[in-house]
Amino acid sequence: MISKLKFLVMMMAMLSFAFGSSAQAIAGGLESAQTDDIQKQIEVLRSQINSLNSTVEGLKDENTSVKARSREMESELATLKGLQPGTEIAKSMENRVTTLEDKVGTIKISGALTGIVQSSVNRKINRSQQGQEPTNPDTATIFNRSGQTTSDRTIGAGSFDLYMESKILDNTRIYTNLDANSANQVFPSLSLPNGNTTFSTHLPAQNIDVLNVLELYVESQFYNDKFTATVGKIDLTNYFDGNKVAWDEHRQFLSGALLDNASFTTVVPLNTIGARGSYDIGWGLTAQAAVASEDNSGDKLFNQMFGIAEIDYQSFWLFGLEGNYRAYGYVKEINTFTDRGVVTGRDVMGLGYGLSGDQKLTDKLTIFARWGANQNALANNALNSATAFSPGAKGSWSTGGSYQGLLPNRPDDIAGGGFSWINPADPVGQSPVRDFNEWLIEFYYSYKVADNLHVSPVLQFLKHPNGDNDENITTIFGGRAFLEF
Repeated sequence: MISKLKFLVMMMAMLSFAFGSSAQAIAGGLESAQTDDIQKQIEVLRSQINSLNSTVEGLKDENTSVKARSREMESELATLKGLQPGTEIAKSMENRVTTLEDKVGTIKISGALTGIVQSSVNRKINRSQQGQEPTNPDTATIFNRSGQTTSDRTIGAGSFDLYMESKILDNTRIYTNLDANSANQVFPSLSLPNGNTTFSTHLPAQNIDVLNVLELYVESQFYNDKFTATVGKIDLTNYFDGNKVAWDEHRQFLSGALLDNASFTTVVPLNTIGARGSYDIGWGLTAQAAVASEDNSGDKLFNQMFGIAEIDYQSFWLFGLEGNYRAYGYVKEINTFTDRGVVTGRDVMGLGYGLSGDQKLTDKLTIFARWGANQNALANNALNSATAFSPGAKGSWSTGGSYQGLLPNRPDDIAGGGFSWINPADPVGQSPVRDFNEWLIEFYYSYKVADNLHVSPVLQFLKHPNGDNDENITTIFGGRAFLEF
């Protein structure tokens, strides 16, 4: 029994020793594994700490640079803070600017350069020899015809315009237009000007370059800008017989027969002393009237007067698109003549009328039409300084249109085409009798090179210029460049 007991005790002791040794072994293994993991984590943390240290050093360098730049800008920042609205420095500067504006007004200066080259093709003229009727020397000059000759030529013309505007009161401005130009043109016609966009009313016969003050006036607005009054040297064609697509010789049609109503432009005094008033009635209606002296030289300013009145209507009745319609009438003091062209000195009143309209059919397509008529007495007295070589027009009409963005990827280019017809008067005491109507067809394409530069090829077909049957159909081609600044 004791032996068994000893055996059991010995067995238990052995088991206890074995178990203890195993536990120590297991514990030692676990402890070793944990140590390895901790070492790895420590290495990762060290790597992150090194990275953070590098970042911190970089931030320190950047912060040093920012502080240095900040010190450099301290004076500028102080100045900017002083210019904030409401500060004393800002108020002082505003007062100085206001005082300066009050003294000299707000002055705006702009200008434009226009160059034109044109050539005629297939121009045939029935040359004539002047002479007196042998059996009656007192009769007017006659012409003995002597066959056709060719008279094609190429011309160049140019103009420079300088515009100056100064605001002298809240509602008043002074405007000046100085113009230097050469007035070359392919040949005279009722379509004048056809070859120069700013044909001078003071041009000498030699067609040399001249400098003119085309406009110089004072303009004021009243009654919440509804009424506008203009007094000074004015160009009536800038206010009356307007048109959206046939009124700008720089970027639209080149021929005068399409820029204005020829019945109107062959009798209206150009760039003379006058006064104009315009009133915005409302409902799309505007009324305007003007008077101007016939003389533009400064001599006998009010000997003969020209008066005109116009009513304008703007509507959106067609497809919701803009349309502008104008009707006007004018009266002019004129002289009477004998059958041989001698002035009798008795002043009479000559009357004329006109219509002008433009209507958008789409966002890109706009059409226009004009019509005008003069009494015979007025048309026969139209030998003003701008058309000294041609009679006035008894009647005229024109039509056409323009299209914007005709070519792909050219949304600002404008293409236009128009037709005009003019019935010239027979100047009293002159020969030959002008029984033929002048007509003209024109096509142009305004190519936008830049915001302030446009180039336009122009093609025209003209028949019976100035109503003269000696001239057949003539083709005129050329180009125009317009630069504004």
